Amino acid sequence: MASSLRGDRRTYQQDAANAREAVARRSRLDIDEGADIIMVKPAMAYLDVLSAAADISPVPVAAYQVSGEYAMICAARRHGWIDLQTVRWRR
Repeated sequence: MASSLRGDRRTYQQDAANAREAVARRSRLDIDEGADIIMVKPAMAYLDVLSAAADISPVPVAAYQVSGEYAMICAARRHGWIDLQTVRWRR
């Protein structure tokens, strides 16, 4: 699917309800086209996609946390629900 980066996001974002296509088709296509890395964004909601992509990918797979995820992590830290050192937090 060609991307014009205009119009609605369907031209450049993966269908959130179709994880199988994200991994099997799009990740492999990116790898075949010479991608140096596979990026999954948002990270928290797609841990299954991250795992599946890592299983098939010869290149690194990265997780990108969007602002809402970052805000949840910071709130959990403020409330003492998580320890950032334990979860290997890096800025």
